[in-house]
This record gives sequence, C-alpha cells and structure tokens, in this order.
Amino acid sequence: MKALYVLGPNQLKFCETEEPAFNEEQVLIKVQYSMMCSSDVKLIRGDFHGLKLPLIPGHEWSGVVAKAPEKYQYLVGKKVVVDILFPCQQCEQCRKSRRNLCENMNEIGVNLNGGYAEYVVADVKNVIPIPDSISLKDACLIEPLAVVYNAIQRVGIRPAEKVAILGSGVIGLLLVSLAKQMGATQIQVMDYIGDRLKIASSLGATATYDMNQGNLVEDYKKGWMPLPDVVFDATGSADAFNTALEIVKPGGRIGYIGYSAHEKVNIEPSMIMLKSITIYGVLSPTETWLQAIELIENKVIDTEKLITHEFPLEEYETVLNLMKERKDGIIRSVFKF
Repeated sequence: MKALYVLGPNQLKFCETEEPAFNEEQVLIKVQYSMMCSSDVKLIRGDFHGLKLPLIPGHEWSGVVAKAPEKYQYLVGKKVVVDILFPCQQCEQCRKSRRNLCENMNEIGVNLNGGYAEYVVADVKNVIPIPDSISLKDACLIEPLAVVYNAIQRVGIRPAEKVAILGSGVIGLLLVSLAKQMGATQIQVMDYIGDRLKIASSLGATATYDMNQGNLVEDYKKGWMPLPDVVFDATGSADAFNTALEIVKPGGRIGYIGYSAHEKVNIEPSMIMLKSITIYGVLSPTETWLQAIELIENKVIDTEKLITHEFPLEEYETVLNLMKERKDGIIRSVFKF
C-alpha cells in the first residue's frame, strides 16, 4: 500500500509498504480521504506531545471497511470514521470517565499509524458507521467538529452572549457555525488572513478584525466592540493567549482549543484573579462523535467552504507548503485515495 511516513523532524518518506495485519477484534479500513491540519504540520516538524516515530500521520480521515473477522463481516463495505483515542481503561483518569486524559493513551496519528496511508487498522469498538447521506470527503470534518462540539459543551455559550474567536482556520470557522446555533448575538472573529475572515462572515460572524490593520486590545478599549463573554483561542499560537486574557469580559470564560505544541509565553497571572476569569482546556473529541455526525448529516455545517483543496497523497509536499504558507485560500486540504 502507499503510505507517507514521518521518520524524524521534517523527514518524510512516501513509499510502498505492507498492508497492516489485524486481529480478531479489529477491522481493516480502506482510507478514502484524509485531511491535513495545522497540528499535523507541527507533528511533521517533530513539535508534538506524545509523538512516537517513525509514524504514519493522519487523524482526520474516513474510509470503507475492507476486511473483518468472521463475526464482524456485517461491517465490510460500511462507510466509517474511527474514534482516534485508544485509552487504557485502567488508569485513574479512565476510571473517572476522563478517557481523553488517559495516562497511557494510544492515539491514531500520534503514536499509532494513521490515515496518510491506503489502509488503517482499528479496533471494532472504535469504528463508527456514518450515514450514506454524508460523503466520505465531508466525513473528514467529523473529527474536528467533534472537538469543537466538546469545546462548546465544556465552555458553554448561552443565548445572547457575545463570543470572540481568535483564529479562523477550520476550528475557528466551525466555532462560528456552532456559536450561531447556540444563540450568540455577537460573534467576533480575529485573524491575519483576510480571505478567512470573509468566510467567517459568510458563516455567521457579526464582526471581523484583521490583525494586520491595528492593535486589537487597544481597539477594544476604544469601543470597537463590546467585550466578549466568551473567548475561544483557536490560533494554535501561544502568543494569542495573552490577547484572550486582555479582551475577555470580567467574569468571562476562555476556551483554549488551538494546539500550540511546546511554545511558551509570559502571562500576568493576577489578571485571571482580578477579572475572575474561568479558563477551560479542550482536548480531543470526547464522546461527541455522534453529535458531530448528526450536525453534518443535517447540513448545519457548510462543508464546502471548509474543504478547499484536494490532492493525491503523492503531492504531500504541495499540501504541506500551502498549509505552512497559508496560500491559495487554503482552509483544509484532503488527500484522495
């Protein structure tokens, strides 16, 4: 099968390799589409927690069950996505029903081979069939949407609240869509990329701010917009955390959802106390896969605006360059197998 390996930091190898074997509680899935996100870019450069190399990356993917043990033959031919978390079910966090915080976590695309290959093996218990009405291309958005749904659940958005979203990649844009559904009366989106801000407006953002054009914190002080009750940091850059602390309303909430890997930043902790801010970390899709599937099935999410490019796996360098340089209007690109 064709596969793309990460051998070391910025060391990629596209090659033919053997089809993976599976056991009596697993199935073999033929990958149809696999997406590249900014976390994958960090992983490829070796800047990722829990990374085990060599590895086939890819955690946002979909496919069709190709082979299965006799007792699971009913799954063969089914369109599926796969819950990427494989917790141990034995540690303290697992026993407290916090499987995303498992102390011995295995995760597809991080320390288990993922979707940048023609075939992936997955435990049957992690396989999630999807309706025929959802295309396998759109199904790649189920994983990031499940993460965003987890964020909405954890942080909460109440009707008539004002929400600010730092960053308008696919996570930020999905947040726009769900914030609108939750009844936010103002949805403020900030980014350095004008094309993405236009998409944010088309999805329901009531105000956008081009970070190239001014000082956001100072403009809030001047009354650009009312201070938000909720701020989501979806930038993937540690520097944005200070901005979130500065602009959130006293008594407000911050959801940290953008993965900034090992980046560090200086903050003023007393600001959290003086403004009585509540901060939520959001990690992984956590029991939210079925809700994400239902949202896409019912066309709550405008998938056409989010998956902007498509390439064969062989053209991975083109995709990587587009992602790194944010060129050609890219939001997310998929590899088609």
